[in-house]
Amino acid sequence: MRPPQNTIVVVGAGPAGLSAAYELVREKSTKPAKVVILEATQEIGGLSRTARHRDKRIDIGGHRFFSKNPEITRWWQDMLGPDLLVRKRKSRILHNRQMFDYPLKANIKTIGKLGWAKTGKIAASYAKARLMPKPENSLADFLINRFGNELYEKFFQSYTEKVWGRKCEDIPPDWGAQRVKGLNMAKAVKDALGIKSDETSLIPTFLYPRLGPGQMWETTAERITALGGEIIRGAKATKISAEGTKITGVTYQTASGEQHLSCSHLISSMPVKDLVAGFNGTTTENIKEIGRGLEYRDFITVGLKIPRLNLGQPHEENISDNWIYIQETDVRLGRLQIFNNWSPELAGAESHYGFWLGLEYFCQAGDDLWSKNDEELKMFAAKELAALGMIHPDKCAPAAASGIAIRAEKAYPAYSGTFARFSELRTWADTFENLFLVGRNGMHRYNNQDHAMETGIAAARKIKSGDTDKTAIWATGNEKTYLETCPKPQP
Repeated sequence: MRPPQNTIVVVGAGPAGLSAAYELVREKSTKPAKVVILEATQEIGGLSRTARHRDKRIDIGGHRFFSKNPEITRWWQDMLGPDLLVRKRKSRILHNRQMFDYPLKANIKTIGKLGWAKTGKIAASYAKARLMPKPENSLADFLINRFGNELYEKFFQSYTEKVWGRKCEDIPPDWGAQRVKGLNMAKAVKDALGIKSDETSLIPTFLYPRLGPGQMWETTAERITALGGEIIRGAKATKISAEGTKITGVTYQTASGEQHLSCSHLISSMPVKDLVAGFNGTTTENIKEIGRGLEYRDFITVGLKIPRLNLGQPHEENISDNWIYIQETDVRLGRLQIFNNWSPELAGAESHYGFWLGLEYFCQAGDDLWSKNDEELKMFAAKELAALGMIHPDKCAPAAASGIAIRAEKAYPAYSGTFARFSELRTWADTFENLFLVGRNGMHRYNNQDHAMETGIAAARKIKSGDTDKTAIWATGNEKTYLETCPKPQP
């Protein structure tokens, strides 16, 4: 039996989709007859889920809970209450086998590592970049103009190229602008030079669920079902049906076969590439071409348990980093998460013994790294730790035996391929009055989970009010100021 025509279908049980569904069902006076979420996997949380391995938990990507939107912060606090921990932020950069604070700080320790000559070159190159900026034809030009060539080469270039899989000179200057734009570059460099300021360049603390980010979304899913919503897991949306300017239904594949849902509205956080490929309605070859040409960066996390972590710092026993950027060219490791310092409960029953690590690799599905089997990946990651001097080579096999490898496709929408023509695809999608694109992959936008949530909530409110204008949804996260810049706390 087909559901009633006023069923609202939400594709994807990540932050955007779950936030939209919860907004729709939480107010009885305005909630529709039915809200159905289709989730392609068996997991809840999308890219913000928490994976489990034995008694341990893995945060795939490291998800800080921080938002400039007070409504989002209250939403999180209401959902988890005392299970939402306040964590100190600490991140560093590994460069030339030495650890540097991030943001950089001008102190004796930093200068001692760099040397006075290199420190002077950093200051001089920054001054030159500010006085004589070059035309911005690439991301390299963009970063050099704001940091100077010396800082760029030592602390930004290698990691950025690992993330995107190409030289910064070959990346358009607006690539990744969602993350870089509006960062208080002058303040970041003042931090590095020891110049005082009235604001901080990056947040000093953030909120974090006791059991990892998935706890937030699993709790949200439970509330949605308790309020009458339905979540169908293992249901991959394969076809979007439309008549004229209205979406009429979604076909999805499950283990038991193909199913179809009629709908009054569709909120989609599925990759736009897949939505266009499965669209069964009026479109053009031009739109299909744009959809086919959208590109992504994929992601692998390797979890390893080790008894001791050597960061090359004398007398450093109490390691408190949340994560470390690996700015080294002789390894493929991009970032190292220390899960004990996000929440001790991620590290399992023996959190006091050793370190539970997440080694992060940026890759493409089907490349040499992606194609390794799990055992090969775990050993590869362990050997890279040894190459960096973080563990003894004899510890590689035990570390690999303790580990797990997790792959995440389409983790990062790329601003390449046909993205330069994405506005045409957006205009086409917006002609369907009951179709709302939300979230990172739904909008092909490299954003954070709070912005993904905002788009889902905004879409739900549009549906409840009968408003079909999507402009405000697309404007979410486009503010000029950098996401994490905030006033310095006053005493």
